[in-house]
Amino acid sequence: MKKITQDAAFILHHYDWSESSVIAEIFSQQLGRITLVAKGAKKPTSNFRAVLLPLQRLELAYSLPAAVDGGDIGTLKAAHWASGYTLPQGDALLAGFYANELLLKLLPRQDPQPELFDSYASCVALLAHQGKTGAAASANTAALQGQTAWILRAFELLLLRHLGLLPDLRQSASGHALQSTDSSALHLQAERGLCAAHTEAEHALALPASCWLALAQGLAKPAPFAALLPLFLTWPTAQRNALRNNLRHLLHEYIGAPLKTRQLMVALQGL
Repeated sequence: MKKITQDAAFILHHYDWSESSVIAEIFSQQLGRITLVAKGAKKPTSNFRAVLLPLQRLELAYSLPAAVDGGDIGTLKAAHWASGYTLPQGDALLAGFYANELLLKLLPRQDPQPELFDSYASCVALLAHQGKTGAAASANTAALQGQTAWILRAFELLLLRHLGLLPDLRQSASGHALQSTDSSALHLQAERGLCAAHTEAEHALALPASCWLALAQGLAKPAPFAALLPLFLTWPTAQRNALRNNLRHLLHEYIGAPLKTRQLMVALQGL
């Protein structure tokens, strides 16, 4: 057995395993996505009951089979709350579940992704602070209150980049290096990258080359959320919608099936 005595982690999803235990899908800082059984977690006296919550940073101790074969499940030994924030509320909570579903669909098992883990942790922390106000809040922070969609766009970009699924945003599909003064209208295709828009449908998805270049520069920053969120403040609604639809199409190429959380978001917006 492989024993891990201390590992930062988040619960992506959990479900009943028996009358007293649950299976938890974990995003671990050290090992990436793993599956653990929390024995006795449903018992009233279990220490796990108040800790195994989604969108909360935890410190875990667990053991895994020495040779993991995809379906093998480890055993959770201990879990401690390590978050400096409360559970997101309202739209931000649903946005957090959407981020979790993306990870469940796209992350391979036991493939460490420490940089993606940090990006996810930043995403969750930002969602947890949505709706909060304070006299010490900066102008940008105040302006971003309630803008969960912008946080999701930044996370989608980071997720795709960390997994090697995001085409190079610094050049077109033809190999032309983008310039900040370039006004060419480009849309994103999974296999080809940034392609010139020709049809009416493509123009509806297209963004100026300068926007794609700005995204590439923001993603390369040491603190990409801090770079990308203020950038979105400068974009008109049409451009933010175009980015959302480009990323939606790209994610669909890699996931295939519709996301349940996205369907729920659409249904709630319809109400």
